[in-house]
Amino acid sequence: MQMYLQGGIYNGKRVVNPEVISAFNVCTYCADENRRGVGFDKPQLEGTHVSTCGCVSMDSFGHSGYTGTFAWADPEEELLLVILANRTYPNDDFTFSKSNIRTRIQEYFYQALID
Repeated sequence: MQMYLQGGIYNGKRVVNPEVISAFNVCTYCADENRRGVGFDKPQLEGTHVSTCGCVSMDSFGHSGYTGTFAWADPEEELLLVILANRTYPNDDFTFSKSNIRTRIQEYFYQALID
């Protein structure tokens, strides 16, 4: 995620072309109320605690995984948030999306570092 935040550069070396990063980070169908990008999720278009806390910039991007993992980069604020979780052990009865745990952690993270 640090490499994506830095436009494709990691440890001083170009790993991915900036054009690829830009292409992955476009909300192509926002006009059609679809927030998904080609390579990453984008913030929800309105409201809070849907895909993100509602406090991230529209330039931000990331991914939330089925097992509970959440990675989000915000180039405007120069912030990264990675949550490693396992909702499938001992079973997958718990749903992160319904409880908004990841997006609430993201909100607290932003409040602590930005506000």
